[in-house]
Amino acid sequence: MQKDLGLEATIIPQLSNIRWLSRAKCVKHIKDKWPALLEYFKAQVAKSNPREESVSEADDESEENQEQRALERRIKVNEKFILDKLNEREYFYYSKFLDDSLSHSSKFIRIFEEESFDVSKVFSTLKISALFMLIGLEASTQ
Repeated sequence: MQKDLGLEATIIPQLSNIRWLSRAKCVKHIKDKWPALLEYFKAQVAKSNPREESVSEADDESEENQEQRALERRIKVNEKFILDKLNEREYFYYSKFLDDSLSHSSKFIRIFEEESFDVSKVFSTLKISALFMLIGLEASTQ
């Protein structure tokens, strides 16, 4: 799907409970792949019109088939839910805000991961990050 949209094919990284900075990478990938995700879920929802089944037809199915069909219905409901959220502009803007915020926060956190750090580097990074966040907030309210 990504190649059809002229995007580089990538996989969204898995979240890590140990490595907090992995969240920034996940958010960035989701924001960058928003058009591909939107198209994918549009296609999934469009091709999945669950067929209506009669009560007698459902009774004739094995328990395994009934469980499989119930799982398929839950998946379709989730796909529709995700598509609805991807279509809401506020979710896109929220992802942009999160991407910017986490990017600046990550820079700040990386300073403390160094063996030694310069206090002036901490303050300058903090000032720049705060400035960009304020600019982002101001732009998102207009």
